[in-house]
Amino acid sequence: MKRYSIIPIFIVLLAMVFSFQNCAESGSLPSKSTNSSSSTPTPTPGPIVLVDPNLAISKNILEYGEALDLVVTNAQDGVTYDWYINDVLEVKGGTATLAVPAVDNLKHTGEFKVIANGEKVSNKVAVQVGLPRSCKQINTVTGAGTSPDGVVTIDGDGPLGADDPVDVYCVHSMNGGGWMRVTYAEARDAFGATLTALNGEAGTSSNMRTDSRGPVARDAGGNHAYRFQFRLPYQFREFFLRNYRIQANSPDNGSGDVSEINGGVFAQSVWGAPNNSNTLGDVSFGGTGGDNTGPVTSFGAAGVNMNCRACDIPFPNMNVYTLTSPSRNFRIEFGESGGEGEGWFAWEAGLIHVR
Repeated sequence: MKRYSIIPIFIVLLAMVFSFQNCAESGSLPSKSTNSSSSTPTPTPGPIVLVDPNLAISKNILEYGEALDLVVTNAQDGVTYDWYINDVLEVKGGTATLAVPAVDNLKHTGEFKVIANGEKVSNKVAVQVGLPRSCKQINTVTGAGTSPDGVVTIDGDGPLGADDPVDVYCVHSMNGGGWMRVTYAEARDAFGATLTALNGEAGTSSNMRTDSRGPVARDAGGNHAYRFQFRLPYQFREFFLRNYRIQANSPDNGSGDVSEINGGVFAQSVWGAPNNSNTLGDVSFGGTGGDNTGPVTSFGAAGVNMNCRACDIPFPNMNVYTLTSPSRNFRIEFGESGGEGEGWFAWEAGLIHVR
């Protein structure tokens, strides 16, 4: 019968014990297969909040021209965020902060949400960006003279104000930009123009014409004085006249009567007095309220000297004129005195630009 030595077996067992102990100390024990992942789960994005801007009107309502900043409140490192506005992808693979420059903020009115790492969807937050308050504000935000001319919807008293937004025509291609263009038809139909006789000097005829020739008046040998005024959607401080002209309106009856302006003798200086005692008149322009006690300019003040029965008289310049105080009302006064039949088409053609 064969005999086997137990010594080699003992040595093998002893080696296995030492090997197992060393593995345990080094942490290299084999592990069972598992379906759980060792990565940190993507957290559901916390509430999106609007970072309070300096010009915020109230919670989640921004002034046009103020930068828009939204942030996820529980942002995590290593997580990417896809930003959506009105369920349309705005930024893919972004950070927890969405920064929109002031020049672009108008198109960002709506509901925002984010999707974290392509799987976890946040709440929605509604953000309202107000419309521009004026053509001048657009010009300031976008850069002087860089915006195109055209129709823009503006809200003169802001999104919380009582006035409804209106469409106006902005001009940025002239005199530095930021101008609202006003036609006679717009003044009459959109901006509530009125025509009022002054000092009881109503003449014999006056009306706000339904064509493009503007307000008209005439007397029959006495004096006439009128105020044409309209209210703009927002305050202005500057204005200029473009291709503006008036037309004399004396009767065609063979009398030889003429309408007359002589800036070297008379130019209207205070509101309510567009004629004088020396058979002269004027057509004047400016604003109301505050320290605006009189017109800023007039045909007489611009040096016009003419007399005729029915001639066209262009305003001689496109200078920018500045009011003493801001005003929402634009005012035109016109009249004449003397024994002849005289009158004016006071806005026979042309444009007024305000800023």
